[in-house]
Amino acid sequence: VGNVSNKISIMSRWFFFLVAVCLNLNLFAVQNPSFSNIANFSKIPDVYSVKISPDGSMIGILRKIEDERIVSIIDLETSSHIEDHKFIKKGQIGDFEWLSNKRLIFSRVTTFSGENRLYPSG
Repeated sequence: VGNVSNKISIMSRWFFFLVAVCLNLNLFAVQNPSFSNIANFSKIPDVYSVKISPDGSMIGILRKIEDERIVSIIDLETSSHIEDHKFIKKGQIGDFEWLSNKRLIFSRVTTFSGENRLYPSG
């Protein structure tokens, strides 16, 4: 029973977070009527994966900003941005998993010379 209520709690937090994001985008469009819907949509970063932390208090979002794949961590209680994770040297983040509420594990992808595809590399 506790596990079911925990899943419902996680789902409701996620639902309210998405509603808040949609409302913020909608308010932005109303305040600036000169922007078209296409212009607003083109500014939204590419999102590849969204994963909820084991306790349901945070979400991790794998997204692409300026040709770089970044994992952003957001606190669902306060709707605040906690941290961004990215590889500083060679390669980019291919995927990620929550190991615990405080630890993440990342897989790395990279491109090879003359190719426009990402290949797993570690």
